[in-house]
Amino acid sequence: MNGLSPQRGPSSGGTLVTIYGSNFVVGSVGETKVTFGGLAGEVIEVQKDKILVKTPPHPSQGSPVDVRVENPDGQWAVLAESYAFFSSPRIDSVNPPRGSSVGGTEIELLGEQFQPGIQVYIDGKAARSVLWLNAGQVRAVTPGGSLGAKTVQVVNPDGGSFSLEGAFAYEKSTVLLESVVPQKGAGGTVITITGKEGNQFDRAAQVRVGANFAGGVTYIHEREIKAVVPPGTVEEIKDVTVINPDGAQDTLPGAFRYIIMPSISSITPNYGWVGDLITIKGTNFDKIFDPEQYHQPQVLIGGFPVEIVDATKIAEGTLLVKIIEGNLGPADVTVRNPADPEQGVTVVGGFTFTTGKSQPQVHEITPNVGSTKGGTEVTIRGEDFRIAVDGSLPVVKIGNKTAEIKKDVDGEPFVAPTQMVVISPEHTAGPKDVTITNPDGGTVTVPDGFTYKIPEKMVRITSVTPDRGTVEGGTPITVFGVNFPLPEEVPQQAQVGLFIGGNEAGEVEVLDTNTITAVTPGGYVEEGELETAQDVMIEIRRLDGQGEVISLERYTLPGGFIYRIPESQPRVDRVFNEETGDNTGPLAGGSIIRIEGVDFRSGLKVYLGKIDPANQAQVQSVETGSIRAVTPPASVAGPVDVIVINQDLGQAILKNGFVYRGTSMIITSVTPEFGPVAGGTRIRITGANFDEDTLIWIYLEAASNPENIIRYEATEVELEADSFGTALTAVTPRFTPGWKNVVVANRYGEYIYRNGFQYLIPSVDPIIDRVILENGDPARGPV
Repeated sequence: MNGLSPQRGPSSGGTLVTIYGSNFVVGSVGETKVTFGGLAGEVIEVQKDKILVKTPPHPSQGSPVDVRVENPDGQWAVLAESYAFFSSPRIDSVNPPRGSSVGGTEIELLGEQFQPGIQVYIDGKAARSVLWLNAGQVRAVTPGGSLGAKTVQVVNPDGGSFSLEGAFAYEKSTVLLESVVPQKGAGGTVITITGKEGNQFDRAAQVRVGANFAGGVTYIHEREIKAVVPPGTVEEIKDVTVINPDGAQDTLPGAFRYIIMPSISSITPNYGWVGDLITIKGTNFDKIFDPEQYHQPQVLIGGFPVEIVDATKIAEGTLLVKIIEGNLGPADVTVRNPADPEQGVTVVGGFTFTTGKSQPQVHEITPNVGSTKGGTEVTIRGEDFRIAVDGSLPVVKIGNKTAEIKKDVDGEPFVAPTQMVVISPEHTAGPKDVTITNPDGGTVTVPDGFTYKIPEKMVRITSVTPDRGTVEGGTPITVFGVNFPLPEEVPQQAQVGLFIGGNEAGEVEVLDTNTITAVTPGGYVEEGELETAQDVMIEIRRLDGQGEVISLERYTLPGGFIYRIPESQPRVDRVFNEETGDNTGPLAGGSIIRIEGVDFRSGLKVYLGKIDPANQAQVQSVETGSIRAVTPPASVAGPVDVIVINQDLGQAILKNGFVYRGTSMIITSVTPEFGPVAGGTRIRITGANFDEDTLIWIYLEAASNPENIIRYEATEVELEADSFGTALTAVTPRFTPGWKNVVVANRYGEYIYRNGFQYLIPSVDPIIDRVILENGDPARGPV
């Protein structure tokens, strides 16, 4: 005995194991004995160099057992501790058998052979808070999932697993909105949305204000989420809607009103003490109070009201104020409507109360990598960055070259006590010190704080495909560019973020150094427009061995993706194969599938997997509620999303809606195992599952050069009747001398039986003249 495969299986037995060796007795199925840890297995087939045997049920779990083979004449051999039985858990029931698609349902699994440390999966997603109670009882909390009945799987620490199909069904969640706070503001306002008793916000819920989607949605708990309001038109009142991934949604009519909001662009100086005069510049200071009731807005620094000394230029956005009181340290600066505090703006840490010379500090430089050509927008975060009374700004040097401080459209500098934005100057490649010097001489230096790269080494986005999609998000995209991290570097050595219009994309995956795939977040379209272009930004963080960020690099593709508000609202409910009735089909493609749903329109496109021409299905017919299409081929078995896109970009996705199946065929023997190079040898191939498809092919292929496979097709391939898919015959093609692989293939894939047939050059071709019995009579006899 030389070895066996596989080397482990469930303790319930039934695993087909091939034992390799020599001097086995061909055909002695009923006489050759094989035992696993002393218990006899069922011998299926015996060849001179291999035995196929089915393992018996066995009480051993984890520890390897001896495998013993005994020939009919009593000779035997043993492979010590060569096969391990793992547990055979079983699920008898799941209670409750249904729950919300947002997850969070506490379920109890009853069964047997559950081990401490067991893991529970629902539709392939790990359950939370798994609690092992005993060998027959486990509790867990369901993850979120798509609607419908799902498979529940348990996996023991020793690898033993069991799956119970349709054991838990996800039902539509409940969204019941109660309030939105604040109820008014401008684009960029952070709102808190609260649900009523029984509300179930999903962690991936989306928020829509009017027709546009909010960004920065943050899940707090099942009754509370936060979101950033998209831009809008002043005095328009908009509905607020929350949409869960399963389609459940609720709307609060007129829950948010767009109003004029002030902004602060500069505070000069941004440090000082009681009695000092401060100039605050911004916009809309004169539009946030009722002049008949109040003469000016309210200004606070560090929470203390200040005296407005000069408001004559308030229409130009300038206020001169005097500090009345304060506390040492950073302070927020607020300008607001005296009658309505919600109508205001606050610059967090915009002023520093101090009585001495500045002591600037730097906490973070982002990004800290840029091109030698300069022009990189760099944000420096820290403390005690100052603007002088005369408006003098801090001086920032990168490698002894002065960086330009960025200014807004009104010429105001981006400088605050805790943050400033600069534009990197041109420089040579390599790390450079970053030095900041305040107007009063206070200074700080960050050694090697910024690194220059030649342009050819910088990350860059060249295109996004598709470059447009629905404002609801969820569009699978492919981002092309250069100098992306290697896939094997993510996430231990590098982290990749992708942002569209400032909102983070989901399901980001690095395929290679030039290709990234992702799913778009929800976006917004400017009021009165059908579509709006948004910037696409990539952010790459390089990590050290301890997971700390050592470099951060960014690139922005202006207007790289276009959001559009589609008129259609398609939905995919079900996908099935017309031939099999289920949602599976072969890797080779060609399955005719039916897609059922709503709002399908002529000219639509269907994709199985990511949006890519290679994954596009051939649409045969379209009705409002049904699509008939032919599946494209796939390279990897497993579930894929089914994506339907109408011509107006209305999009629907059914997650894991179709499953590509690989082949389950295996070959265990080829008889005879040799024949002439001229071909024509009728061979019998035994194995399993040859009947899984109506089409089947047999090939002989050269076994020596995997880089240049030469393959010839066998003829007269026939499945043996009453063999239950375990045997077929074929006639070998012509081939060169030597051992060849035997390949069985169908639309689900192929199985390669290596060195299964040897081509020989015969020295003499034998000739059969006649066949007779020993007594000379014609050759015939009873069946």
